Amino acid sequence: MEIKVNQLPQKIKDGCLLDAMVNLHFKTELVQSVIEKAIEEKLYSLIGVGLFSKIPVIDNGEVLKGRTFFANDIYRIMVVSDTLSFNIVKGYPTWSPYKSFVRDLISALLDKITITNVDVRYMSHFGNIPLFENIDGIIKLNQLQAFQGARYTFQCFVNDGVPGRIPAQATVNLTDRQQVVPGRLESIVDISVSSEVNGIAVDDIIRALDFVHICEKHLFFTIISEGFYQQLKVE
Repeated sequence: MEIKVNQLPQKIKDGCLLDAMVNLHFKTELVQSVIEKAIEEKLYSLIGVGLFSKIPVIDNGEVLKGRTFFANDIYRIMVVSDTLSFNIVKGYPTWSPYKSFVRDLISALLDKITITNVDVRYMSHFGNIPLFENIDGIIKLNQLQAFQGARYTFQCFVNDGVPGRIPAQATVNLTDRQQVVPGRLESIVDISVSSEVNGIAVDDIIRALDFVHICEKHLFFTIISEGFYQQLKVE
């Protein structure tokens, strides 16, 4: 579907979003526990502020190679090796308040870490719909037209149209009506977009995040067909 960057919807309203992840890749000479302590102090200072005002819950359970050490029914925050990861798991508030939450937290960490790369990863699910029949011809590859499987992955470069901007890198995973739990099929669009950070200040990081976020959204709405777009409840 052809859609301009300045016409992109804020969000899909009917709860299609599974995950909205922001990953900040960093360098530091400090041990992970120091980074975690700084995040803890900053989070508790934000209690009562904005959409993320609930008291964080500390969870010491092992998750992947790291530890989910802050979580509530809205967000998860992890430090895994050299990556600080945010995830909205319920009630996506649109990008602006999400970005503000990330900014508030990382502003307390920049004397301890240097962020080098950022990426966003959004996973959306659409139930038992024939996903590959709703992929737009503008983005669809010749191989996809004859593809008979249930999953398709491709990589590409993507940009926001700003002259001179270095394109970001994107990975797109499309899953067509796979069983995710017994008795339920889901079609899933999973898009990750990454870019380097040009600078070390918080404004440099936020500019990079804005860039990869708009590229992810533009790629999503370019991939889907006009007919499928009309079925979505967007705002």
